[in-house]
Amino acid sequence: MSLDYLGIVVLNYNSFSLTTQCIDSILKYYRERIKIVIVDNQSNDQSFKLLNENYAGWPNIHILQTEYNGGYSYGNNVGMRYLIQNYDEIEYLAIINPDVVIMSNDIFETLLKRLEQDDRLAGISPLMMIGNKLKPNRWAIKNPKYIYHFISSFVFLTPVDPLLYRSYETDTESLVAYVDVIPGSFFIMKKDIFVQIGLLDENNFLYGEEIIIGKKIKDEEYKLGLSFEEFYIHHHNSTCDSLIANFSQLKFSIRSHLYFNRFYQNKFWGIIDSLLLILFMPLKVLEIIIIYCIKRSKVSK
Repeated sequence: MSLDYLGIVVLNYNSFSLTTQCIDSILKYYRERIKIVIVDNQSNDQSFKLLNENYAGWPNIHILQTEYNGGYSYGNNVGMRYLIQNYDEIEYLAIINPDVVIMSNDIFETLLKRLEQDDRLAGISPLMMIGNKLKPNRWAIKNPKYIYHFISSFVFLTPVDPLLYRSYETDTESLVAYVDVIPGSFFIMKKDIFVQIGLLDENNFLYGEEIIIGKKIKDEEYKLGLSFEEFYIHHHNSTCDSLIANFSQLKFSIRSHLYFNRFYQNKFWGIIDSLLLILFMPLKVLEIIIIYCIKRSKVSK
């Protein structure tokens, strides 16, 4: 599979250092062989200027800036539409978060090969590594219902994770596991199917985008997959440096949760899911405060 058929979108928001680390990890192995669009989502620092200066000599890298910060889905859609409109040959679209690092010189060829071989497969992701540990089990849920992900976000409920997630349906020949949801931090989709489901839902500002994709793909009777042949590093922080940032993160997560329940769940599950959210919310707030205090106490010692 030629890399001419692939376009990559990386969304930047006040994260110049992370974004350049991500882009440079791709360029290390692929140089000018892949089309890359960096979308600055109206950063309020110097990111857009610095990115333009840093990649001025790269003909395969295009740097755009959105008219306003419309969120994760909006920003990535700007990049994907640019690729679709400017490159007729594009057949595959990749979304990669700026806090991702590529560690392989054939990761894209491997993933594209698996997509090309399987007509049922709409999208694929490599295994995700966080803190030197592979995290594959969290992406094979029983159904794409948001509450499973919300419950699994609790540190003190980690022991119940196995109850929420099912076993993989695995194609042993191609080393691909069919799952309901793939990580939103790095995935590749077949362009035509992605366009068919409307790309990313821009009404959802932040968090839970991969769950919406999973639901849409399942409704269209396609599949999503995890490749056991490749992995990537995700420098993901589960907690923020301040209480305000933590609660802001929680606010957007709740909004996404309720949006999914309203527009993607059936009525019964939407009500149950929302009630469970209300039930667990005080515990989540308490956990955020406790973890923040523990981290602060360690820093002060």
